Amino acid sequence: MSWDILFQDTPEHINSIEDLPEDFTPGKLCSRTYLEDMLLSLFPTIDNHDKSWMVLQEDSFSIEFNSGKDDPVESLMLHVHGEEDALHVIKKICDHTGWKALDCTSGDFIDFEQNPDQGFSTWREFKDDVLRNNRINQSKKWWQFWK
Repeated sequence: MSWDILFQDTPEHINSIEDLPEDFTPGKLCSRTYLEDMLLSLFPTIDNHDKSWMVLQEDSFSIEFNSGKDDPVESLMLHVHGEEDALHVIKKICDHTGWKALDCTSGDFIDFEQNPDQGFSTWREFKDDVLRNNRINQSKKWWQFWK
């Protein structure tokens, strides 16, 4: 279970996914070479064995960078696992590229000036609740699962 962040070519004036017109089609995000070079320069320890699915592993979090195999790259999805320390990685990408980070939990772009971890906190509460309920269900006898 991950907190998902989407980067795509989005107009500057758009602040929420709800602001996009119904017929919106994003353009290409960047070239594959640009994406690979940018991620390697910002995060030298990133595992780039699979260029379409790079992984950054830190002590308190890991992030999977899913870009697909197309060139140019249409979008970049980050699958974040762990703690909110991962926000600095997302901010670093935004600062370097000018891209906006869409929080797939809230449907809003992350505002690094005001409560940037709001979506992460919501996702973590949901995840913790699912895991808690899963542990409760695992302790039941097989014939009690529907109760």
